[in-house]
Amino acid sequence: MKIYKRADRLFNNKPKKGKTMIKKVLLTSALVASFAATANAGDSSEVSGPQVTLGGSLDTQLGYAQQKKAFRHKDPSNTATSKLNNHSLVNDTKISIKIDGEFESGLKYGGAIKLNADTSEAKTNFFGKDDTNSKAEQTMAYVEGAFGRIEMGNTPSASDAMHVGAPGRGSEARYWINPNTSSKVVGTATDPQTTQDSLVTNFLTAPNLPTNELGLVGNKGRNAGKVSYFTPSFSGIMIGLSYTPDVQSYGTVAQARGVTTSVTSGQAFKNVFEAGLKYEYMFNDVGVKAGVTGQAGDSKKVNDGTNLNKTYRSLRAWNAGLNLNFMGVTLGGSYGDWGKSTVAKNSSVKGTKYWTLGAGYAFGPADVSLTYVNTQKGAIANAKRNKLEMLSLELGYKLAPGLMPYAEVTCFKAKDNRANGTSNYASNKGTVFLLGSKLQF
Repeated sequence: MKIYKRADRLFNNKPKKGKTMIKKVLLTSALVASFAATANAGDSSEVSGPQVTLGGSLDTQLGYAQQKKAFRHKDPSNTATSKLNNHSLVNDTKISIKIDGEFESGLKYGGAIKLNADTSEAKTNFFGKDDTNSKAEQTMAYVEGAFGRIEMGNTPSASDAMHVGAPGRGSEARYWINPNTSSKVVGTATDPQTTQDSLVTNFLTAPNLPTNELGLVGNKGRNAGKVSYFTPSFSGIMIGLSYTPDVQSYGTVAQARGVTTSVTSGQAFKNVFEAGLKYEYMFNDVGVKAGVTGQAGDSKKVNDGTNLNKTYRSLRAWNAGLNLNFMGVTLGGSYGDWGKSTVAKNSSVKGTKYWTLGAGYAFGPADVSLTYVNTQKGAIANAKRNKLEMLSLELGYKLAPGLMPYAEVTCFKAKDNRANGTSNYASNKGTVFLLGSKLQF
């Protein structure tokens, strides 16, 4: 309860005028530390030039999705539309390039590049938030020494890297559920076409904080340009800080120079500060891993062509998680609260929250986990939150170095509390079966 109160005070307070100064201090400190470390290292000869390591992963997966009858159709509210394939054989392929160098002084430096290498657009574009020409997923440079580690570039934030959740590899079932939901957006006089809503618009499909959630900001928003700092680990305690100027700014200046301080519709965040506190320690045979992360930032104003309005509330969200391990058995879970970070001002729409609970067991080359995820997201005024529940059983076996066959069964239920009437289906439920093999090289 104390953690909740502290996190609530930290991430739900209104932004102060000193926020601009904090931003400048964070950026200046990072640049000064980086310059000073490099300058000091310049007095020592380099042990060797940067070493380049080529690697990656190839995840081949056979999936089968069993859903309610209406959701087997592309448009669940119109069974005259074509049916979706209920099974497919797919790949998710990444190429990683790591650059690492070290001076005699102990200063480390380098970078990392992660590329999409499939014959189609990246899997993460399932959420429709990224362009279809996404080649590189992450690009990052770093320096590391006794002072800690500084990262700059298009890479996940400190709140993502220090997130602690329930045991397990994380269910992939959300990629196999019908991406259209039960309810429809009814047309207006000026726009009479009735359109289908998307799953990621009306549900929180994974237990993540806002700028880490693909369904909200996309993979490019998650990896938007940022600077992060991580302290060394002291008695198992590590702190991480990140600053992202704009979640819509990524890649080169060719893209960044076109980003505006407002949006014409929807929601986007700017001046995002993220922090994480993580603790990992072994007490005899008991391992403890705990983490608290949070995000605070501004929602961009909406420019409708006539007025510039602050339509959405500011970003204030946090997550707390705990894992306990004893002789191969891991128990753990997490709780996260977005507050009303994605809700329009003066709206009675409820906020977003989630919780997870799970258990895992590792024995030799094999592992098994059972995880429950419950997410709740406000959708319309004066209505209950839309709820998504998933119960996942995962099995894995390390057959050889870098090779892991696996199986997953996930039961899900998506309750859409906006749906009503005979033409709308209030919920989707079913089971997703996955059988695959992941090769890491």
